[in-house]
Amino acid sequence: MERISYRYRGESLKGRKIVSFLTNDYLDMAKERSIALSIIEASLSGYDIALIDRGRIISLAENLLLQTGGRLYVFSENFSQRKNEERLYLTGGGLIVPDDMSGTFFMLSASSFVLITELKNSELSFIADNQIDSALLRPALRNERGERAHQEGMVLADSFSSLFHFPRIVAYESSSGNITSPSFRFDYHRFKC
Repeated sequence: MERISYRYRGESLKGRKIVSFLTNDYLDMAKERSIALSIIEASLSGYDIALIDRGRIISLAENLLLQTGGRLYVFSENFSQRKNEERLYLTGGGLIVPDDMSGTFFMLSASSFVLITELKNSELSFIADNQIDSALLRPALRNERGERAHQEGMVLADSFSSLFHFPRIVAYESSSGNITSPSFRFDYHRFKC
């Protein structure tokens, strides 16, 4: 990442632990739940969140991170005006535009970990070639590439916390939860590990 030049608005990526999400803009309830739980757990565990510049998923992440105090980094191909761009900066994160590679591949190379619900063959190859820690979220099994990636050995998870034997933070659905997404309410438990 340090050898790749990039421009940014907001905060720099330097020294950040980042959990990235590879997904498309289609957001049904299963994807929303899995991604929301993972964002809550990762952000409360001290990771920043990274996404490619796509509408609905950005809104979901901004909403959750404004509630948990986490940072969001959005990777884009240019600095074109984004709707509600100020919400991104309110999370303490930033808009990142790499100079010499696509926003997706730069996001992957800057990541500590990648969680996947949708992926392309080129992204899967890049993850494998660069030995980037990654896992499929359960909704990824609904498409052929996700199913094939799991059959070839990629780890499958319900959410970020299920990747660890002793997670520090576990989020869950709760009708009385204080963290909300468009379709769900969540709460979490912090473990002393």
